[in-house]
Amino acid sequence: MLEAARKAKVPVAVHLDHGQDHEILIRAMKLGFSSIMFDGAHLQLEENIRQTNEISKIAKALGVSVEAELGKILRPEGGGDEEEEEEYDPDDIYTNPKEAKTFIENTNIDALAVAYGTAHGVYTKEPVLDFDRLQLIKDITGMPLVMHGGSGLDEAAYVKSIQCGIRKLNYYSNMAFEVANTIQSKLNENRAQNKKSYYHDLSKWAMEAIQEDIVRTMRIFGSAGKA
Repeated sequence: MLEAARKAKVPVAVHLDHGQDHEILIRAMKLGFSSIMFDGAHLQLEENIRQTNEISKIAKALGVSVEAELGKILRPEGGGDEEEEEEYDPDDIYTNPKEAKTFIENTNIDALAVAYGTAHGVYTKEPVLDFDRLQLIKDITGMPLVMHGGSGLDEAAYVKSIQCGIRKLNYYSNMAFEVANTIQSKLNENRAQNKKSYYHDLSKWAMEAIQEDIVRTMRIFGSAGKA
């Protein structure tokens, strides 16, 4: 990843996501990662602050940006069991605006990942997003906010999230799902026409499908042409 970033024709951030082990985070920074996330959302607020500050001191000395997290993003990183629908009280797992204010006042981070109803993986039902909560967090912290579980929302939800303070969107699962469907369709089409498919065909189809999906997504996010 680092080598690809160095050769890229546009600015590229190399980011370690959902890091919890300080040794791994430090190793990534020493290797040249430009951004890391310390995920202490499972910790009590005071301990999350303490550990975030510990890793932030090292990151700042190395010129690396730091993202932290408050609240619980639905389903674990990687999507978890996408068929399992969780029952929850939003006040128990969504980011608490008052805690977010305390966290920002007592840490030195560059971005805050917040929970307001998104989920890792592909959605199995329409998500309920708490935009009022998101707007309040933006207003009282003034911090660039991060959306995790950014796959599969409708365009209006992306636009509204950005208006309410989201500045970084983690997007992968929906792209991977759609690319797999594209490849499957092309394989079926070749089989129906009695044509052979080769591995290099799959690679070409995948790259084309990823490019098409990312171009569309960047335009929705408003980031096209802003490298």
